Amino acid sequence: MNDWLYSPDWTENDLLDGGSVGFVYMFQFEDGTFYLGVKQIWKGVRDSTKLKGIEKENGWRDYRSSSKKVQKMIDSGMNYTRTILWGFETMTEANYVESFLILSRSLDENILNMAMMSKCRIPNNAQKRKLKGIIRTIEEWLGNM
Repeated sequence: MNDWLYSPDWTENDLLDGGSVGFVYMFQFEDGTFYLGVKQIWKGVRDSTKLKGIEKENGWRDYRSSSKKVQKMIDSGMNYTRTILWGFETMTEANYVESFLILSRSLDENILNMAMMSKCRIPNNAQKRKLKGIIRTIEEWLGNM
């Protein structure tokens, strides 16, 4: 299993400092294909305000994606990286950003995602400004890939 890499603004310490309950990630393969997804960090915790410091991790360290296609590519020995793009205070925010990124890249020939399976809540005005900034930053990183 390849170690998680982190986007320029993130480290494992940042992710686990109590401010994040989930993250958006990207798997990139040697053939130029990629997969975008979301993962919950803590079992049963969807909002960082609910963290008590006694939570159990949700298997994120060894996570290989829910995509059967991605799992087959990994099992075949294909070289890949897996990168945590951003950590989120709520799973609602993480799911929204994942869906936005998948939709905005859905016509890219190299995307492996075949569907968006989450139901998104439209953010309120304060969240919109915050998430716009996060999405712009992630898009800049993805634009350099």
